[in-house]
Amino acid sequence: MNAESWADLRTFNGHTYPTYKEACKALGLLEDDAEWRQCLAEAAPIQSGSALRQLFCTILFHCAPTTPEALWNEFKYSICNDLEHRLENIWQYRDRVFTDGDVYDYGLYLINDNLKNFGKTLQDFPNMPEPQQVWNVIPGNRLLQEETDYDVEELKRRGDENKAKFNAEQLEMFNAVMDSMENMIFIHSAGGCGKTFICNTLASAVWSNEDVALCVASSGIAALLLEGGRTAHSRFKIPIPALDTSIANIKRGTQLSQLLLQTKVVIWDEVPIQHKNVIASVDQGFRDILEKDVPFGGVTVVFGGDFQQNLSVIQWGLRQQMIAASLKRGRLWDQTQVHIGSKHEIGSDS
Repeated sequence: MNAESWADLRTFNGHTYPTYKEACKALGLLEDDAEWRQCLAEAAPIQSGSALRQLFCTILFHCAPTTPEALWNEFKYSICNDLEHRLENIWQYRDRVFTDGDVYDYGLYLINDNLKNFGKTLQDFPNMPEPQQVWNVIPGNRLLQEETDYDVEELKRRGDENKAKFNAEQLEMFNAVMDSMENMIFIHSAGGCGKTFICNTLASAVWSNEDVALCVASSGIAALLLEGGRTAHSRFKIPIPALDTSIANIKRGTQLSQLLLQTKVVIWDEVPIQHKNVIASVDQGFRDILEKDVPFGGVTVVFGGDFQQNLSVIQWGLRQQMIAASLKRGRLWDQTQVHIGSKHEIGSDS
């Protein structure tokens, strides 16, 4: 019997299908999702929820499943099997009970977030459910609370006092940072010439504007001299060793990633002793979390240090190898503004 209407084209064995694609599938003209169902079924018993979510996103983007919502409904328990524990950790100081619906909704949020790496969202896949709750702001973020729990008025007073002690050169460096947008700045200064003093004043100024400044250093002793200082490896989860392909171990949806999303300035002291791969790994981590393919995801970064002191340590390395491993040989150096401080001490114009 020949088709006499558009509906006839969607009819097979007396059943009219809602779409031409489903009619073609019923006719056996299309591949079905059996291969992707088998893939997920084999991975589910041995892979973590995080790995399954990444696999599911890969199937969505590269494999064009016919009914992705059916795959989701069949495997959502395995895909989200780690999320109840994660949510309990995130809301550990709040009296909240999570239902299965909450867990699956959070899983959809993370899948949607992962799809952004492919330039897609769940809206690009018809019939796939979308998250209904707001998950992008995590309450009770201890790291964010630590970086915003300051007396603003005291910080303003301290900042004004410190700026009054600046010489002209130091004031120029301070203003260059405060006026910058999405820049990298290197303050090159010898020991005892006020570099740490400038860094602490910068941090106070950022905090007094109720913004977030992260102060890190390449050594524990240097970190102790910074207000709220931490070692860079501790704060940014830098891998050891840092290879030229390494990325800082900052996971989406964690308290640290939420902190970075709110960060305006990073102050990184004694950076010359770091291998260029270390800086590059943090840069790539910021780009991934902030979803901006610019240095450090658009966060202003202030490097400090003195290249005349120790460079990165290369075991049994020659001088040329140590120089090749320095920040100056990294891919970010050409985009970094350099401010060279004199040997004048704080408050000295002579």
